[in-house]
Amino acid sequence: MHYKTGFSKLGFAAALIFWSAPAYASLVFSIQSVTASAGSTGNTLDVLLTNTGPSGVSIGGFNFEIAASDPAIVFTGVFTSTVTAPYVFDGDSLFGPQIDTQTSPTVIASDISASGSAALGSGATAGLGQIFFNVSPTAGLGPFTLSFTGGAAGNNLSDALGNDVPIDTFSSGSIQIGANAVPEPSSLWLTLAGIAVLLGRGRRLRRV
Repeated sequence: MHYKTGFSKLGFAAALIFWSAPAYASLVFSIQSVTASAGSTGNTLDVLLTNTGPSGVSIGGFNFEIAASDPAIVFTGVFTSTVTAPYVFDGDSLFGPQIDTQTSPTVIASDISASGSAALGSGATAGLGQIFFNVSPTAGLGPFTLSFTGGAAGNNLSDALGNDVPIDTFSSGSIQIGANAVPEPSSLWLTLAGIAVLLGRGRRLRRV
């Protein structure tokens, strides 16, 4: 009896040593960084979900809330037409194509899988929304930071049953305002020289 008990304890200890805990997904919310021009309209950027963990995960719904660091950036809408990566509920969106519930000054968007959930494999990235925005004509060069706001209440994932799916990392993005192009000194001198030559030829022609 004692031997059997001893062996059972040893077996249990060995099982604990060699048993490996199940692998879980590691999920990242991120905002694409882009460049736009002052006074421009209809600019876009993507909000993304990346699974950096060793196992897949099922996503039934999401919600995100994003704000810009400067009022020069004006959000105008969020749509399912993501470009950087396929939309997480591509062809299976319950609320799309427009998924925003608020656009300014903070943009809020959410969607649910019409069929229950979508699979996001290990190492895969999916789009959570394409944000459209305008830039004020008086905007500086930036960059203007785009951040997730509202904490867990404003940014969350759920599975098909509505249970919370933890988000491990929130990665901010930025909007850089492009400056007007200025000719390089060499190009400027060549242009001036060309103008001088043309003026000289015009004077000679008039003398003749």
